[in-house]
Amino acid sequence: MSLMIREYHTVMADAIEMIDAKRLEWDEKMYSGKTKHLSGYADNKFFSENYEPSKDIQGSYKTRRVYGAMAGYDEPQKIVTGLQLLNAGIIDSQTLQENLDGLDNLGVVNERITKEKADKVLFETLLAQAQQGDPKALMAVIEVRKSPNDMQSILEKFYTPKEPQMSPEEEALLGGGPQPPTQPQGPPPGIAQMLMGLGG
Repeated sequence: MSLMIREYHTVMADAIEMIDAKRLEWDEKMYSGKTKHLSGYADNKFFSENYEPSKDIQGSYKTRRVYGAMAGYDEPQKIVTGLQLLNAGIIDSQTLQENLDGLDNLGVVNERITKEKADKVLFETLLAQAQQGDPKALMAVIEVRKSPNDMQSILEKFYTPKEPQMSPEEEALLGGGPQPPTQPQGPPPGIAQMLMGLGG
């Protein structure tokens, strides 16, 4: 089956490259000196731009199609292969996402994943503080238990300070910051000590 799929990929890659070459040649010959509109989807976003075939193509009709290790017809096998490549450090998670069929709008998906991870860390920290007997954390855990759908707003309320924090420089200017330790003042030196110091 692997050899058959590799043969399919080779045939399709060659055919698409030949079609690309004819399309680019046709575009350059038929629309020379004219501006055309091009739109598409790349890097998880839609784009739109203008181009001039004779100026932008300039006889470069060759394209390249590559099928990687995850280019198969068996979707579960593709996921297994992708996870193996990810764990081995050969690809990153976004490359894996881009190669999974039906997984669109990756920007929103990755934002949700990051938010979920942050919420998990904050909630675990909250539980640890509650177990240590922090009354404020304990009340926040009770609120989360009452309204689990409002967990994000409860976490924001718990971790947001009620009063704006001042920097150490601002505290020092206002006189409320930690003062540098002062040297203990002893009795003033005697005349003999002063004369010894002058003589030295």
